[in-house]
Amino acid sequence: MESFLEILSYIWWVLLAIMILVFVHEMGHFLLAKLFKMRVDRFSVGFPPKIFGKKIGETEYVLGATPLGGYVKIAGMVDESLDTEEMESEPQPWEFRAKPVWQRIIVITAGVIFNIVLAFAIFAGLKLAYGETYIPADNIEAVFVEEGTLAHEMGLRTGDQIVAVNGEALERLDGPDVLNMRSLAADRLTITVQRAGESLTFEAPDDIMTRLNRSGGRFGTSYYPSLVGNVIEGSAAAEAGLQAGDRIVALGGEPVRFWNEMTQRIQVSEGAPLTVRWIRPDSLLAVGEGQEANTRPVAAASGGQVFESTLTPQVEEGRFYIGIYPPTEEMLLSEFG
Repeated sequence: MESFLEILSYIWWVLLAIMILVFVHEMGHFLLAKLFKMRVDRFSVGFPPKIFGKKIGETEYVLGATPLGGYVKIAGMVDESLDTEEMESEPQPWEFRAKPVWQRIIVITAGVIFNIVLAFAIFAGLKLAYGETYIPADNIEAVFVEEGTLAHEMGLRTGDQIVAVNGEALERLDGPDVLNMRSLAADRLTITVQRAGESLTFEAPDDIMTRLNRSGGRFGTSYYPSLVGNVIEGSAAAEAGLQAGDRIVALGGEPVRFWNEMTQRIQVSEGAPLTVRWIRPDSLLAVGEGQEANTRPVAAASGGQVFESTLTPQVEEGRFYIGIYPPTEEMLLSEFG
């Protein structure tokens, strides 16, 4: 019963959203028709059968029982009703067909324009209400640089802190890569990093865009930490006892710090068993109790507990995986925000 009510709730919100879109769309046609002094015979939200109707002036305002559309009936315009009788007489000044072409075009396109304005208003309202969330670049103290990539060839190394791109301070990060395509496409890309207290500047090759296209746009830098966003049920990670919120700190006996560093190690393993070590925060220690038969607590850590387990990566379409997802946006904001 509860599930049925939940489905009804979703249907209600979907229908409400459709009705709002329809209302705004038809309002666009209606207002522009009125602006150009066209006679509007009917303004309807919803299709027949009619639930409610009231005539005010020359226009009948209607609410239909089928909430999947609506229409505005303008005098002198052949619409979905296909009423062509009045077309046999001479055009009247208040009719759609009597107006200049530019006015008719505006009336026809007004619905789409009003929907675009609505989308912009909703986006602006949400942005005003909730603000804009992003990760300040200053909070990223180090990046991972994959060997063999363009970033590595330029001279960047894992552990570098990127402080400037093309001579300008890097302000924000919007995705898993430190640099976006706009930065990479700049004329003579330069990247300034801090390394062991020293400031170093590296210059990209002239054919950077060609080489990026060949590599699928992969520059080779990332900053995502080795935090577990979620665990796939029945996967090797789940059987090992990993859960969302854990931070993997070692893989195969080697320390790891970054998500891409971890996934690279998993590929190199080629499916051989791996020893995984992670830190679980104190806030999560009570979660999943009794489901960690394969997990061994090995030490206490600041604010958490260190666990260790051995798992065997699974393979799918030639790639090895252990069954975990990257950190969520909320985790990243908590880590770096």
